[in-house]
Amino acid sequence: MKIIKSITAILLALAILIPSALLWSNMSFARTSVHSLLSALTSRQHRLADGLSISAQEIDKAASDYIGFHNSFINIYGLGMRLSGTRLVHAGARTLVKLDSGALVEYSTDPNAAKESADAAKKNVASLSALKTYLDTQGIPLLFVLAPGKLDEEDPGLPYQLRDYSNVTADSFLDGLESSGIDYLDLRKVWREKGWSRTDGFYYSDLHWQPKYAILSWAYVTQYLSDRYGIRNDPSLFDLKNQKVESFKNISLGSTGRIIGRFYAIPDSTELYTPDFDTHFHLVNKRVGWDKTGTFEETTVNRSLTHDRSGLFTNDMINMYYARDSVVENTLAPNDANVVFIRDSFGGMLGGYVPLAFRNTSIVDMRTMNERKDETVQSIIDNFDTDLVVVFYHIGMVDKEDMFSF
Repeated sequence: MKIIKSITAILLALAILIPSALLWSNMSFARTSVHSLLSALTSRQHRLADGLSISAQEIDKAASDYIGFHNSFINIYGLGMRLSGTRLVHAGARTLVKLDSGALVEYSTDPNAAKESADAAKKNVASLSALKTYLDTQGIPLLFVLAPGKLDEEDPGLPYQLRDYSNVTADSFLDGLESSGIDYLDLRKVWREKGWSRTDGFYYSDLHWQPKYAILSWAYVTQYLSDRYGIRNDPSLFDLKNQKVESFKNISLGSTGRIIGRFYAIPDSTELYTPDFDTHFHLVNKRVGWDKTGTFEETTVNRSLTHDRSGLFTNDMINMYYARDSVVENTLAPNDANVVFIRDSFGGMLGGYVPLAFRNTSIVDMRTMNERKDETVQSIIDNFDTDLVVVFYHIGMVDKEDMFSF
């Protein structure tokens, strides 16, 4: 028995120390080598483009992309962390926490993070209030929809007596909206009422929600729009019984899982939903040159991602739908509403299910507004004959000031 314990201890030490040393020595070599290569390329390109620079993040990405065995080192390092039993992992500049469920979340250990987050959220309330003031002059209503985060506000599942500040910040943000007279819908309350758990509803290795629960949540939003704003909808459009489902088992590590590898993170499964009834869209995206007419499947599903099963580190669960920065006409819509839908990645995962609810939908992703030449949020609203503006963010966005630069 003592011999077995000694061997186990030795293996544990080797699993932690050797991968760590190899990982950091390999990445140090990688960064040095790639930095030399990129420096040469940069100096060569500099003659063609003054001011060209390459950031440390770009160098790290190049190292990740081109240095052999990088993912293997991550997997081995993650195995060491798993054998050690730690639930708080530092990976470069990022810190991961494993929840009671086994799911991963990013966590800030900065003692000033909570205050800085609250201060930023307060500024964002003011920005949203300014948008409402403008919309009021145009007679256009505004609705803010808050999607839940991965941490349950009543039982976040955090270890080591760590505290959840994200839901506290979100509560404060919504209090600010209420004080400013801004209508909002808190989907966290819907999840509690429906009994939907974060374990079932979110990916283990990524911050995003599962498509099934995204659609169920959106169905609730459309009902609210019908009750509150008179935008008639057909509940059967979002009934899961009326959808075709394709399942993909254990196909991917999400954004958090890729940091620590397959032996620490739980690989995720996912599903692709498409309507099992007649649909007809006309989708235009001037930024990337799309002009598509056809069914939901033909215009909004990214089949290249569902067919590409190249590996856990590269398979994409999040972008299976085309939806970013597009204007979509739904000729079979249950109403004649023109809606500007300002969204983050959570809204993006809804794909064509958002325009399925309206006659015309202008989808705006604030992360790419700088790429939309000669357009602002106000000009998009002005030129769309807008009936309603919906801002759809998850709780991790309420303190991101760039997402409220309307």
